Amino acid sequence: MTELDMWQTYNMGQSAAGAQFIGVAFLAWVALRVALSIRNSEDSNLITKLAGTGFCLSVAYFIAINTGWYEWNSNSIAAGLASLQAADVAISPVAQSFVENMDPGAAFNIVPNLAQGVFIGSLLIMQLGSIWLPKK
Repeated sequence: MTELDMWQTYNMGQSAAGAQFIGVAFLAWVALRVALSIRNSEDSNLITKLAGTGFCLSVAYFIAINTGWYEWNSNSIAAGLASLQAADVAISPVAQSFVENMDPGAAFNIVPNLAQGVFIGSLLIMQLGSIWLPKK
């Protein structure tokens, strides 16, 4: 496999992650709408609130899976590029920089980094706060 093949594989994986993110972003919007609907309804009961909470938490999980996939794909390609380099195949300066800034071969992980965690956490606070916090 050549460096160009690796970059092509990387681009295909990132395209898939981008398409999935569009889907989970839509689900995050739906979860916000569900939370506001529960908040504004006089007929909301405990079962409705628990179902809404489950939906919001599952959307947050899907976002974490998406961010984990994005990072894992990057680290896997970095590992592939590093293996080319270890086999005495010359790689471009861009590829070298990519390998140095990634964690080549790291295992799949859904624990978000700081920015991702702030995004997921703030989304959950808005959603679950709308469901569970009292109206003022």
